[in-house]
Amino acid sequence: MSATAVTFAQEEEETAPPASNLVLIQRLCKEVTDTAAEFVTSGDSVRVTVFPRESAWYVEGTLLEAISERRRWPTQSLTAPFEMELGVLRVEITYANIRRRSLFSAKVLDRTVSTEVAAKVVDRRSGSILMSSTIMKTLSDVVEVSEIEKLESQSIPMTRGALPKEGFFSSILEPLVAIGAVAVAIYLLFHVRS
Repeated sequence: MSATAVTFAQEEEETAPPASNLVLIQRLCKEVTDTAAEFVTSGDSVRVTVFPRESAWYVEGTLLEAISERRRWPTQSLTAPFEMELGVLRVEITYANIRRRSLFSAKVLDRTVSTEVAAKVVDRRSGSILMSSTIMKTLSDVVEVSEIEKLESQSIPMTRGALPKEGFFSSILEPLVAIGAVAVAIYLLFHVRS
């Protein structure tokens, strides 16, 4: 079983500073955990394992917090009545469509954060598998190119993406507009004085 969800940022969020890539990754993984936690009885403890251990440490705390918020108690006890395995299969940051909103405004681009998490919930008392699926979540928004360095974490490779190349016309048009503006300013300077 597989599920996919796509989320677009609201226009109101554009006025607030954009969330970092890590925060968005954690938010998407938390949504998957919320879905998996529905299969655990409220008030029960659940043994949680997050895979792969060497690279999923940056979301593990958020996932455990999400389970606790839903009144399920994460534990490492082997006697817990439920077991949940969460495998972070893929995290991808994609930047596209670099552009300017107006002639002299800052450059912006589309940012897409995608996660794919395999989730499995087992009732250890009966041995039945309550959930086993791969859930993909995606979130898209628009950010300024100058903000990219602040949005990425240099110590976590999965929070970084490759910037797209600018189009041919933007690399030719922008210098021509600047030269034209300077030429008009010089022309006006000498002709208005006389």
